[in-house]
Amino acid sequence: MGKLVLSITVLLFVFFVMRGVRQWKQQFKRENVGYCLLVKQYEENGQYYGIFQQGDKEWCISYPVETFLALTPLTRGELILEAGQFYAFVV
Repeated sequence: MGKLVLSITVLLFVFFVMRGVRQWKQQFKRENVGYCLLVKQYEENGQYYGIFQQGDKEWCISYPVETFLALTPLTRGELILEAGQFYAFVV
């Protein structure tokens, strides 16, 4: 009985360590653009877009409808991209 409990504990430990390492690696795939201003939002052909500005740089990024409805223009927050696509905008 003790060997069974020990083996289950070791398997769960290895599982959670592997999962943590995988999440840690994915974190580096995300590009933190930085603190931006949402200047404008618009909808075109069922796609929702936002124009983000940081200093003299500007990005036009497509994002989900939930984000489109939750944000209003002239909102400041941290823009995070993953593989060039929208990941999050943290207000």
